[in-house]
Amino acid sequence: VAMNAEGLLYSSPHFTAECRFKECVFENYYVLYASALYRQRRSGRAWYLGLDKEGHVMKGNRVKKTKAAAHFVPKLLEVAMYREPSLHNVPETSPFSLFAS
Repeated sequence: VAMNAEGLLYSSPHFTAECRFKECVFENYYVLYASALYRQRRSGRAWYLGLDKEGHVMKGNRVKKTKAAAHFVPKLLEVAMYREPSLHNVPETSPFSLFAS
């Protein structure tokens, strides 16, 4: 995903400067994505990635961080933690059960 100088999103086959976004956690724990390259010229306000009620992409210079259009719910990733194997978890039909006597 990339944002051009007009604030429009597009897909890019290669990573460019327009593909860089700052991820910010808002006070309500939603996540915002702001263009790392483009801002409003006069105010310096960031351009945010946003979707309207129908799910269409909005122009970055029209999206404000306080509006629901810019709020995304983060998806938690389940991380598999390494754990030492235990003999209590080995089924009795395993080759290890032959040595248990």
